[in-house]
Amino acid sequence: MHEVGSGRVLYVDVSERTSRIDDLAEDVISKYIGGMGVNNYLAHQLIRPGTAPLSAESRIIIGAGLLGGTSAPASGKIMATYKMPANGALGTSYGGGNMGAVLRWAGLTNLVVSGKSTAPVYLLVIDGNVEFCPAEDLWGHGIIDTTDELWKRHGGDCSVIAIGPAGEREVNIAIALVDNVGTLGRGGLGAVMGSKRIKAIVVKGTQGIRVSNPSGFLKACGEVNKRVTGLKWRNDWIRYGIYTGWNMWTKVGLVVDNWTKVCPKEVADALGPQQYAKNHFQYPMACTACPACCKAGVRIDEDGKTGVYPTSYGMHAALAGNRWYPGDLNKAFQLYVRHNQDGIDDLMLTSLIEFAVELYKRGIIGSADTGGLELDFKLEVFEELDRMITHRIGIGDILAGGFLEAIRHFGPESEPYAVHVKGMDPFVDQRYHTSSMLWSQLCNPRGMYGIPGNTPGGFVPGRSPDAFRRYLLTVGATQEESERAVPGKINMPRVLKWAEDFYALCSALGICARQPIIQSYDVDIIAELYTAATGRTKNRGEVTRDGERIWNIYRQVNAREGFRRQDDRMPSRLLEPLKDEDAGVEYRAMDYERQNPLTMDDVDRGLTEYYEERGWSPATGNPTPAKLAQLDIP
Repeated sequence: MHEVGSGRVLYVDVSERTSRIDDLAEDVISKYIGGMGVNNYLAHQLIRPGTAPLSAESRIIIGAGLLGGTSAPASGKIMATYKMPANGALGTSYGGGNMGAVLRWAGLTNLVVSGKSTAPVYLLVIDGNVEFCPAEDLWGHGIIDTTDELWKRHGGDCSVIAIGPAGEREVNIAIALVDNVGTLGRGGLGAVMGSKRIKAIVVKGTQGIRVSNPSGFLKACGEVNKRVTGLKWRNDWIRYGIYTGWNMWTKVGLVVDNWTKVCPKEVADALGPQQYAKNHFQYPMACTACPACCKAGVRIDEDGKTGVYPTSYGMHAALAGNRWYPGDLNKAFQLYVRHNQDGIDDLMLTSLIEFAVELYKRGIIGSADTGGLELDFKLEVFEELDRMITHRIGIGDILAGGFLEAIRHFGPESEPYAVHVKGMDPFVDQRYHTSSMLWSQLCNPRGMYGIPGNTPGGFVPGRSPDAFRRYLLTVGATQEESERAVPGKINMPRVLKWAEDFYALCSALGICARQPIIQSYDVDIIAELYTAATGRTKNRGEVTRDGERIWNIYRQVNAREGFRRQDDRMPSRLLEPLKDEDAGVEYRAMDYERQNPLTMDDVDRGLTEYYEERGWSPATGNPTPAKLAQLDIP
């Protein structure tokens, strides 16, 4: 049994088949805490700028949160930091499942993998001891099948990160799955693992973990649990996951035809929560220590057979499936399971296919590019392009490189129709309801990703300025700082700074960013948990500064890769009207109060305000030497 506040890193070289364990310095643990924080510190120290993502020198850094393996609610997230093949950024992704807890129970906080194996392997880590196991018999198999087989071999108490055929073929949008339920690695973690010939990472731990002040720790955990279980909509969340916000998703998530139209009503209705609850939902599933249960086992009928499969959350199938126009939730779930087996990012896959279809319709590419396939927004076309991308066939080989590679190949005239920031597509469309998530998608170092901007108005319109001021106080702002971000009208770019820092703090602890969890924590309860867990006292101001430090080093490691303000770009399409043909209306990107439409000039001013709030250079969009020194970042 080891202490929560310890830091032990297992370094594995798959070229040399060697491993070693080093302890982190106490000041590193104090400053960067764990999870996302330590991961980005290690990336800063270990990954040289300009390292090719799929080279032997590239590293995969996996980290558990400080509270992983404890009873802190929903603290079992696992973080993966890696050079992203889709855009060359150093990205940090988080995933569900049990790895965040099991890694800590194995006496480790981080795992750093480098090198390239000459033959397929999987890493078996038991309490810090590493075995390089042959994986030729698993190569070519789907993730779900691979994980099930590894559980048979090593027991269901181990945790598994695995890739599928897309990762093996080094498709730049290949992902990994954690324990068959947690997606991990948008932007190409699957490809990085595939380039190293690592089929899976299997971890088993028997050591346990000890907190410094058990009674104080349990008291703080009990308060958070009380907040989560007291949510009026918790039971709906357990049954429906993020289907709970279906009315919102029909506007900001269900967008089709390359981000030009709201999904037709009859298609959305066929994919909705009533169909899900009646025909597919079987039982809730949760990650370690989570009282919210956003995952589920779902029933899927295919070829006359019925099976139950794990899903990261029920509605994920609908988010991609609506854009393929199946109008059939069972078919959407079939596609979802296939993509999980292949280990491919179904949302980015869909965006790339829609991009290619629009280029074809506009005459920018033709039948010579598609191998004679006529492209249209039809299910059969989507399925064929899916196959071609996953197998790197014809035009699929180009699209498998992601947006930036496709634009380089198809030419600059294709750029306006590629809806991306830093090579990553949107998670949600913000034209129906513009919130801090819009700015998060522009400013995130890894590319378009809105979850760090999930404030009270992230998904819900109509929140008052006072609600935002109260929120800012809970995530670490002082009264003066709260009023600067919301002087009267809500300044979303300034609000974003505080949301990102709180997200970084939670991600260092391993705390999930899903709405019922992250809104049940605040900086005061986090300081209390940190102190009780480690025996090192920190107050709300100190943990708030930790979150700021972690986000700043995240930005800084990407500044070293050459990313600048111009990369925090607004795709022009997202300022064009979004058509709802059923309702006969159009939605435009506007301010949160929906009083004024956003222009490129507004976006430019908003970015400047965001950089100013952070104390970064408005010219470069990156931390200044003075800011780095203030936060003691090397």
